[in-house]
Amino acid sequence: MNIPKAIELALAETIRNYSEVGTGVVVRPWQSISTEQIIAKEGQREYPMIDIRCGSPATDDQVTRYCEASLICGTYAQDDKDHAQISELYEAAQESLDLLHDQFMAGSGAAYAAFVTYMEAEIEGIHIGGVSFSAGNPPYEDTNANLMAISITVHYSK
Repeated sequence: MNIPKAIELALAETIRNYSEVGTGVVVRPWQSISTEQIIAKEGQREYPMIDIRCGSPATDDQVTRYCEASLICGTYAQDDKDHAQISELYEAAQESLDLLHDQFMAGSGAAYAAFVTYMEAEIEGIHIGGVSFSAGNPPYEDTNANLMAISITVHYSK
């Protein structure tokens, strides 16, 4: 499995297991959309959703590699005119990433341990060096949807 795909899946598991996203929210790892029922009959995305997309590997100091992942929260604009739904969805996504970061910084915790275990099971020889926050996107509207993103960077060596 490729590393960005594994990160997307590990983040999806973190959100499903350690956040309060509510019922009916689609958690959509971009490279593994078959893990969720996310496409309506008309070919449209289902909302509310958290779409997880991870970029390709890069290096930050010629030794340590990293991938940046965005968790894009989305709701139907028509159903969420006051943006309360997307605000709650974003809060749930942020709480799960805060938990990963806090537990990494503390050196222990069930969510971070599960994340690392998932990554090590999927990618032979990977060593997760930690997580840090990246720049996300401010809220915006696109194709009748409210969207907002938070981003996290996963540092690793192999």
